[in-house]
Amino acid sequence: MKVLATPAPTFGELQVETDAHLVRGLEPSSDGRRTFHAGLAVGPLVLDAALFVFVSVNYRFVPQVTVKEMTGDIAKAIKWVHDNAKEYGGSPDTIFVAGHSAGAHLAALVCTDDCYLKAETLSLSNIKGCIPVDTAAYDIPSKVKNAGLLRSSMNASPFGDNEADQKQLSPVTHVAKDKGIPPFLILHVADRPDSTAQSQAFAKALMAAGVQAKVVPGEGKNHGTINRDLGLPNDGPTKAVFEFLDGLLKGR
Repeated sequence: MKVLATPAPTFGELQVETDAHLVRGLEPSSDGRRTFHAGLAVGPLVLDAALFVFVSVNYRFVPQVTVKEMTGDIAKAIKWVHDNAKEYGGSPDTIFVAGHSAGAHLAALVCTDDCYLKAETLSLSNIKGCIPVDTAAYDIPSKVKNAGLLRSSMNASPFGDNEADQKQLSPVTHVAKDKGIPPFLILHVADRPDSTAQSQAFAKALMAAGVQAKVVPGEGKNHGTINRDLGLPNDGPTKAVFEFLDGLLKGR
């Protein structure tokens, strides 16, 4: 069995301090399959119960902690998944990381900046694939510069006012050849200019470094529905997710 781990906001049911983890239950659907609910992480994602273990990961928020510490929470959770996957019928060799919005940024960062997984005695090669969903924070300095005056202040605040710090928290900064960066499936709202531009630029950087990357625009979606509709029949992003997962698993 494979593992899909996704950063999700915390609502108090689990305090993330050390080894954070939350394994959601399975609910039978009308067609006999099982639906794994991921809170606000990647929406209801229908997975074959014989193939996947779904783990929904909580993390702490700014201003209680920094974005770097938030990413560290994700790395700790991945470490827990890696070490405990077999107990839940999963495989530590097929871990996928996904997330929506802020979770998408954290997923992309932990899958490109190897310092977080190294701190947990893991490496980027322990991740089979990454699926960030609709973030415009792959390149934070660019995000800040291209926003209006008010939005620039709002966008910069979680990442600090120093451009050097913003770069360190930008997934694109850490893209390089031969690092073991996993393949990426990058989903974004089709008519959202900032996430479209950032997704395309990030994918271009990944491919230039020899990393498999594909960008899929969510036609007719908004920032909420591209996440919420994952798992629905005839949903374009859902089809892309399964093709991505299946392709990597068949090629292993």
